[in-house]
Amino acid sequence: MNQKGFANIILVAVIVAILVGIVGYFAFVKKPEPVAQQPTPTTTQTPTPTATPKNETANWEVYRSEKYGIEFKHPAGWYIYNGIDGGSGIAIYERKVGPGLPGVTRLMNIYRHGNETTDVKTYAEKNALNTPIATDTTSGVLKKEQGYVTVAQTQSYQIYTKTIDRDGPMECYNPPCDWSSYKNVESLVVRTYVPHKSAIFEVSVNMGGEISTDAQKKKINPQEETSYINTYKLILTTFKFTN
Repeated sequence: MNQKGFANIILVAVIVAILVGIVGYFAFVKKPEPVAQQPTPTTTQTPTPTATPKNETANWEVYRSEKYGIEFKHPAGWYIYNGIDGGSGIAIYERKVGPGLPGVTRLMNIYRHGNETTDVKTYAEKNALNTPIATDTTSGVLKKEQGYVTVAQTQSYQIYTKTIDRDGPMECYNPPCDWSSYKNVESLVVRTYVPHKSAIFEVSVNMGGEISTDAQKKKINPQEETSYINTYKLILTTFKFTN
């Protein structure tokens, strides 16, 4: 082999060695740097603020009776009358009543009854029958609902009755009265019977249409009925025994 051919072989060998070195460098020495993964952004949910329940009785007045061992709240400005029906109950009026004053169309009564039975439902139905709402029995009952409710942490029984009843007024403050204007006046009574120890308490609410010769005015305004019943329910939520 001449000197020129030998030089070519050496040149090829050097080139091959260089290529092998380059390949080896990239294969074994210079490893590709891993791609850094971007952290997944976390979404922080802002909690929805819950509305604080409105205390609708916060500004009401507190009435406490040592005689009956009860306490409840009522709207400010209402009037309390003790000793109704010979001292057997309490009456709560929206406004003052009496001779020369407008007749009352909304009131609430509280009575303490002797406990003849431990079954409040039986007692409630019996008592409601003994003290009927309708004096005009021919008009009948327009609506009646009844069932158990909780009052003063006690299972109580409630009877709701709406009638077209009265033959005449319960009171006539300015005689002579036009008795014909009292007929067919719509009225409702909700009685709630709450058992406690050796007695059953009756907390009833009464509401009537206007005493008028206008038939439409004799009906109870539905919005006023809803408002008044809601007030009654709120009063019941504050009712408690003190002994």
